[in-house]
Amino acid sequence: MVEQVGFFTECVEGKCVKFCHLAVTSEGMPLQSYLKRFTIIGFVLALFVSHVQAQFYDGSNVTFGKNRVQYRSFNWQYFPSTRAEVYYYQGGKPLASRITAALPEWMEEVEEIFDRRIDGGVQLLVFNKQSEFRQSNIGVASDEENNIGGTAMLVGSKVFAFGQQEWSNVEQQIKSGLAQLLFNQIMYGGNWQEALRNTTATSFPVWFSEGLASYVSKPWNADVAIHIGDAARSQAITHAHQASANRAPWIGHAVWKYIADIFGPMVVSNTLYMTRVSRSLEKGFQYATGMDLALVLEEANRYHLEWDDSEALFPDVKKPRDRRRARKNTGDLPISLKGEAVASSVWFHSDGDRFVWSTEERGQTTIWLGDLSGSKTLKLGKHGHKIDRVQIHAPPAFAWHPNGQLLSYTIEDGPQNQLITVNIETLESSSKDIFQIDKILSMDYAPDGRTMIWSGLRNGQSDLYLYQVLGNNQTALWNDPYNDLDPVFSLDGKFIWFASNRPTTNLPATFILGEPLPEQHDLFRLNWQEKIPRIEPWTQTPNTDERQPQLQGPDEVTYLAENTDGSQERWVSWRDSTVAFIDTTIHYRWFTQTRLAQTLAAPAHSFQFIAERGVIGFEHQLCEHVYWNEIPADKSTWKSTTDQPESSEAENSLDLDWEWKPKNGEADIRNYQFGPWTDPDKPSSNQENTSGQAGEMSADSEPDDPAAKQTEWKPFELPKPVNYRRNYAIESVTGQLDNSFGTNFYQAYSGEIAVQPGLGGLSRISMSDLFEDRRFTAGFRLSGSLSNSRYMLAYSDLSKRLDRTWILERQGVTQNANNAQSPVNTHIHLLRHQLSYPFDEVRSIRLQAMIRMDRNTPLSTDAFNLRLPTTFTHQTGLQLAYVFDNTRQRMINIREGLRCRIWGEYLINPEQTESTFGTVGWDFRWYKPLWRHVTFAFRSAANWSIGSQKLLTMVGGVDNAISLAGNSNTPIDPDIAYSYQARVTPIRGFKNNARNGAHMALFNTELRIPIWSSLSKRSVESEFLRDLQCVGFADVGSAWNGAHPYDEANSFNQVVVVQNPITVTVDNNREPIIWGTGFGLRSKLLGYWVRADWCWGVDDGRWQDRVFNLSLQLDF
Repeated sequence: MVEQVGFFTECVEGKCVKFCHLAVTSEGMPLQSYLKRFTIIGFVLALFVSHVQAQFYDGSNVTFGKNRVQYRSFNWQYFPSTRAEVYYYQGGKPLASRITAALPEWMEEVEEIFDRRIDGGVQLLVFNKQSEFRQSNIGVASDEENNIGGTAMLVGSKVFAFGQQEWSNVEQQIKSGLAQLLFNQIMYGGNWQEALRNTTATSFPVWFSEGLASYVSKPWNADVAIHIGDAARSQAITHAHQASANRAPWIGHAVWKYIADIFGPMVVSNTLYMTRVSRSLEKGFQYATGMDLALVLEEANRYHLEWDDSEALFPDVKKPRDRRRARKNTGDLPISLKGEAVASSVWFHSDGDRFVWSTEERGQTTIWLGDLSGSKTLKLGKHGHKIDRVQIHAPPAFAWHPNGQLLSYTIEDGPQNQLITVNIETLESSSKDIFQIDKILSMDYAPDGRTMIWSGLRNGQSDLYLYQVLGNNQTALWNDPYNDLDPVFSLDGKFIWFASNRPTTNLPATFILGEPLPEQHDLFRLNWQEKIPRIEPWTQTPNTDERQPQLQGPDEVTYLAENTDGSQERWVSWRDSTVAFIDTTIHYRWFTQTRLAQTLAAPAHSFQFIAERGVIGFEHQLCEHVYWNEIPADKSTWKSTTDQPESSEAENSLDLDWEWKPKNGEADIRNYQFGPWTDPDKPSSNQENTSGQAGEMSADSEPDDPAAKQTEWKPFELPKPVNYRRNYAIESVTGQLDNSFGTNFYQAYSGEIAVQPGLGGLSRISMSDLFEDRRFTAGFRLSGSLSNSRYMLAYSDLSKRLDRTWILERQGVTQNANNAQSPVNTHIHLLRHQLSYPFDEVRSIRLQAMIRMDRNTPLSTDAFNLRLPTTFTHQTGLQLAYVFDNTRQRMINIREGLRCRIWGEYLINPEQTESTFGTVGWDFRWYKPLWRHVTFAFRSAANWSIGSQKLLTMVGGVDNAISLAGNSNTPIDPDIAYSYQARVTPIRGFKNNARNGAHMALFNTELRIPIWSSLSKRSVESEFLRDLQCVGFADVGSAWNGAHPYDEANSFNQVVVVQNPITVTVDNNREPIIWGTGFGLRSKLLGYWVRADWCWGVDDGRWQDRVFNLSLQLDF
């Protein structure tokens, strides 16, 4: 309620008269903009609750960054060879040995496709498992630059690999790395001179580069057919430039396969060569294929639809409206899909109604429980963080306990595997750490619930493990390099079926380095309760890959069989017997009967027999997510086959049926004649005499026998391992134009504002060791006058969990002191020691100790300055910061996620301990995708000075501006003891120093719209058009002295008029908070990110003239 309107006066001892303008009050207090008051109060309150840290040295440039957490130390050795070095550490020698033996052949296969040899040697880094690869520092600092111009990241020759569930997966991973290495050498060059020249060259889309690596490394199989078929059905190949990060490699794989199949394999390398020569993706395809790129994509999409027979299985997704509906369609399951999470691994409970599944989004895995009614969905667990990192998209393994109340699943938590068991009735959970095993691939409970069988990965190979639930310990049943997958117990618990590529049932199996491993898997049955476990072959089909055995009744086993063309079939099998021979009893030859139960219309990731409802459920893929399809398990559809695989023998007695008649090839037990006994282990005389001829005849008569070809190999002689000795190589080179200080320290304040250093050149070179654990960085910045130059030398040790960095910097700045009467040359010397301790991949605490010495030398411009002495200022202190960062870069200047930084620092002058300086503050940034790559960005930042010396904070303007606009000449309070100064941006629509003070707060909002990728369905050749973005923005903020912007201590709010003997202080009632709005365009030009902004500011309620800013900087 307004109580009074009028003038207010106040007399203080008759000497000072304070005048106030007309104001509206409530309960005697001046009323300003209450909304803006609450905004500032919100800033102050947020200081104590925000989960961010930041420090404003130069504009909006604040250090964030994710973490690589080292849980163990690595002692590296390597196997040297002519063209490669294979590095490994503790426990990785068996895997590295096999890779060393196979690597020359793999390199030749990749080079044949590219029609070019790899330049130089290859360093192949072998990690035991993926979680240990994530501990490495390779590529740790690749996306934190604010000015991207003139930076060349060297291609290098490093390829990495880690143990996976199958040897073929390791082969594909290494071939993919070799393909990417060759691609980069062809397109960008292998040395730093070529890389620096190519910094302004065309950048290639992900589908083009990573798709080629996928095509080179992955043979055609069911998994490839699933992803490419899904992409073709949804017309994603035609619109390749709109592909998501997960789908882009599959789309590229489809395009390159189409080119190789239709035009010939040589056209693949021709396309690369023509693209390199023309520096144009469009021309490269046109010269090599005779078709423009749009037609190539369209024809590739049509080509991959020709073999697809799944029209009756999936809904129509050819039209955009149908695809939008299909993204929420999960088939016969009521699963709710949200965001970009990918659902998979559906597994039903024995009641046939409840089921679990997992979703994975950027490394974060969530476990869900639902039922067929869809009425209730429960979250059973969430693990990991949403961050960008190398993913193999391996879902967790599920197993239902026989009691029906417990669900067990496995997860990798940091370096440790955990077995988590959840009671689905009470939702109580327990977890157990699993040791001496790298990853659990699949598992099953025994009928008694006290034992589990695992397919486990250790040191790069998969074996079967028996796990005792109560004792929490596991025992490896054997240790060999063959794949052992998908184990399942029989109903009585006596047998275990599993899939394997082992060529023999002997235990222990002998393996000689260099021996080729079969690519196809067969099914085996393990009698594990015998004193010596015995393996029996269940199926033997050399041209079919059989997996995922499951029980379908007490005696029947069903499984998926994959043919060489990628098609899949479901088969049913059971044990049968026939009479082998009779002596004193009847001997039986046991074999496996098989029936073709179903030919799948489209390949599936997995399947499950649901006994309670008598159906078979298949996990297909539609629009990159799970699509569940169920069909009745009808025995009448089974088809008999004549090819029965050989199997083992067993002996049993049998009551004779005298009505039985022998079939062709069977013994007549009613008229059986016994022959003389012979020793089966002793060769006959005929064999002894003709063994040489028989060998020659076998070799001549069956030259194309696959078994004979399998033996055409030589044992590999492993080279002697060598200990790794650290050596360094150039990692990146930067030579760029900028207009920023680029420092991680404050500029000194001696009475003159240091707004911008002037256009200058920044040169920087970085060197690191092979594993990027230790890095040297040296650089300098030279401005046009050479007076504002900076030199820097840094060394980082990232080999342990606690990261250490030492930085030495020197900067020269020329400023005016004594009311611009005395030019002073200030040399800043700063030594810092930084420690960073990560809690996990997204959270860390960072401590920094620093020593600073400023030498102030007056320039001898006149006699007065000649008499002025050189002075020194010393500061030493600590800075503590908390950092959270889970953002990812969707495309250049477009991020997603949250990053924030909260800090406090305190420095003292050792010579004058009462001279203290400190700040506390935060920087909070949030990026939310709205549609495709259209993103809303929000930022909140604040800074508060503490100590006797203050930080002069100036707000307004933009970072790294080319258009030199000077500053706003806002008066600086001479009564405040400022020792340092810093700019804080952006507040667009104003020049620098639009407001200043010891404290600061601001908000920024932006709507970033990538024009071409969001609005166009066609690809574009021009990098400028492809990256072009339109940005709408609004900024609001202020800087002040006192408790808040409206405090009487803030000199901005007052005008002091001195007329002796009277001093008059006038409350000017100006609005201390400013805001601006406008729009801008951004794109990549000549390797730089160029921003053009048209903005209008609002100062004291009045719109200001339009301000145009041109700058070289990524947005916040």
